Amino acid sequence: FVIVSHAGLQNSIQRLRWLSLALVAVLLVTIFTLYMLAGDPAFGTAQYTLFFALYGLWAWCWVLTILGFGMRHLNFSTPSLQHANEAVLPFYILHQPVLLCVGYFVVRWTIPDLIKWAIIFPASFVIIVALYEFLVRRFNVMRILFGMKPLPKPAVIQT
Repeated sequence: FVIVSHAGLQNSIQRLRWLSLALVAVLLVTIFTLYMLAGDPAFGTAQYTLFFALYGLWAWCWVLTILGFGMRHLNFSTPSLQHANEAVLPFYILHQPVLLCVGYFVVRWTIPDLIKWAIIFPASFVIIVALYEFLVRRFNVMRILFGMKPLPKPAVIQT
C-alpha cells in the first residue's frame, strides 16, 4: 500500500532496479558461500541469525528488482488487459471451489498424476472462465457480489 500510494518511492524503486538486481547476485553468492563454509546453522546461533537476515534481505531485493523492472517495462494498457484486470477478483474467488470440484472427481482415476494435472488444469480454467463470462460479468447483481463495478446503464433516447 505504501509503495502504491507514494510516487517518490515508486520512482526510487524504478531508478534503483539495477542496483537491486546487483544486490540479489551479491547476496546470493554471500549466502551460498556462508552455507558452504559453515554448513546448516543451528537454531538460535549467531550464524543462524546472520544467515536468515541475509536471506530476508535477498528476498526483499528480489521484490524490489521485480517491482522496479515491472514498473518500468509493464506500464501499458490494451483492451484485453483491461478485460483481464476486471476479471481478477471473480477469477480468484471462483478458482478454489472449481478446482476442488473438478479435482475431487479426477484424482480418483487410476491414471498417472501428470495426466490428472493435465486434465484438472485446463478443465478448471475453462469452467472458471465460463462461469465468469456467462454468470458474473453480464449481471449487475453478480458483479456487485463479486466486487466489481456495475455495468453502466444504457443511454435512454427520448423522442
